[in-house]
Amino acid sequence: MSTSVEDGVGTGLYRMGAVASLTGLPAGTIRAWERRYGMLNPERTDGGFRLYTEDDIKRLSLIQRLRAFGEPISAIANLEIDDLNERLRRHSGAVGERATPAKEPVGVITVGLGVTAAMEIAALRNDALSVRLSSRSLGELAESHQSAEAIIFEKSALGADPVEGLREGIRESGANTALVVYDFARSTEVQALRAAGARMLRYPISPEELARVVLDQTMLSRVQEMRREIAESGSTENYDRLYEDEALVKLQNVSSSIDCECPNHLSAIIRQLNAFERYSNECLSVDEDQQELHATLARTTGQARRLVEEMLAYVCHVDNIVI
Repeated sequence: MSTSVEDGVGTGLYRMGAVASLTGLPAGTIRAWERRYGMLNPERTDGGFRLYTEDDIKRLSLIQRLRAFGEPISAIANLEIDDLNERLRRHSGAVGERATPAKEPVGVITVGLGVTAAMEIAALRNDALSVRLSSRSLGELAESHQSAEAIIFEKSALGADPVEGLREGIRESGANTALVVYDFARSTEVQALRAAGARMLRYPISPEELARVVLDQTMLSRVQEMRREIAESGSTENYDRLYEDEALVKLQNVSSSIDCECPNHLSAIIRQLNAFERYSNECLSVDEDQQELHATLARTTGQARRLVEEMLAYVCHVDNIVI
């Protein structure tokens, strides 16, 4: 469906950046759900930008909250607002659609007694993490049919062929991030597990350190996935902004509980990328001889901006920053 409305202002329609900000969902996640489940049918501006209704925002907000309770997206993607509210009431007795959406924690599966104990402590101390399944063996994992974004193995739980056990666990869980914690191992075995996609960690490791590594590796996996999506798209998609200027100004000055100023620096980088993206687009209409060059500059800058926006969204999630 298309519309002649240029930007949605004054129409009760919202562009992707506003929807992402209001729901707490990354724009890439919303697009992926649209493709996989056909859950929304946004209108489009003449420039091809998506426009969403208030009901769309309510549905996404409710879905986000239900996901925080462990509801799989495949089971709730196409439910109506009343049905989503009913499920939410069953979970928490919340009023429903007016409630503030919760941020979705990183779902983690553990395989092995030692890593299970450490991660359960880490999740109690850090609400950016949620243990979806604690299992003793790969067999328990296979029987559970549980999926998660990250999976942590104790090397001893990987069986006689650790590399094949790692691959089996990743397949069963659908995880994008895999960690293996070990006491002792041959260097060739450690190298083989790294080559198979595992981040290797050595005992002893504290719950705090384990949490930090899981969150760091998950962020890297998300950025890599975004880069793959950009490459597969043929570099032609317009990437809507996740943050408006007002939000970026606030984030440049926000106080962080992390012992650094990452939110401030990332916000400043995004503002500079926004400025150069606008400049390149303006050059398109001024310099006809170099239109292809400036179109490439604008498109590539938009892709770089999106990657940094995803990193900023993740930092805000970890640091519990709400704008």
